[in-house]
Amino acid sequence: MTLIIEQPAGSAEVVAGEELTVSGQVEPAPEGELLLAVEVASRNVASGSATVDADTGRWQATLAVSRHVTGPARLIVSPESSDETVTLDLEILPDEDADNPGLTLRRPGEHDTAVAGYSLFFGGRARNPIDNTVTISVMINECTTVATSQSFTLVGGAWHGLLILPPDVTGPACAVATTGTVGEDEWREARLPITILTSDNEEAYSLTLGSPSDNRTFRAGQAAQIFGVAINAPDDRVHVVVNRDNADGTLLAEGTAEVDNFGYWALQLPLPEDVTGPAIITASMGQGNNHIEFRTSTTITD
Repeated sequence: MTLIIEQPAGSAEVVAGEELTVSGQVEPAPEGELLLAVEVASRNVASGSATVDADTGRWQATLAVSRHVTGPARLIVSPESSDETVTLDLEILPDEDADNPGLTLRRPGEHDTAVAGYSLFFGGRARNPIDNTVTISVMINECTTVATSQSFTLVGGAWHGLLILPPDVTGPACAVATTGTVGEDEWREARLPITILTSDNEEAYSLTLGSPSDNRTFRAGQAAQIFGVAINAPDDRVHVVVNRDNADGTLLAEGTAEVDNFGYWALQLPLPEDVTGPAIITASMGQGNNHIEFRTSTTITD
């Protein structure tokens, strides 16, 4: 049997709450209908069925996509009479109605790896959060069980959070951000799949910056608060430098941060009073083959 999804195109963007037209062809025509579903990190956001034309093998259906959930999604099509399955990647986006709640999850990224017992950064944007509250979670068991979570208040805009993962939770998981109570009223949720590694996994060696973010700037003559997460950092130290983003790469500030038991590190670096403009922050750890660094851009203002 050959089952083809012709519409939508792969990686198509679908707005939450709108209808999604799905069509394609199958040869030979199977007995019974085709079953269709859209899932965001194991949460079903649309389902339906399509009848196959016995002569042409063509099929089409219109699915009502939930207005509540956003994130990377999969369209799943399978014949009712067999175990064959065809999938297509989609992206469910929040609606643009300024009066409605809206929520996005930009950090961690889709299929990012986290490490058991270590910190994990979250980040995104919120619009009209219900009760001015957002809850971030890591879920396991096909994203049905909360392994760890935390709530915080905000009125909207960019948000950032940090969770410490339990030391005994590994394998496939989901990062989830929620506002409101799931299943009630106008709740909203953003979710994406991640993988949690054991701390002794050879791939559990990484370095990320938590700041600056969302075009955050620093002030000349003041201390820049710089922080991040380092996984299995040698000597539990991270070296940080701030350079001008110019041909010379003039050194503006430099320091070393101590990494705590959960991988979190932070330090304040005083910036010169007479230098403004684009700059580069570089955090690094290890030496030789174990050297790793993370760079990000920022701006120093008056």
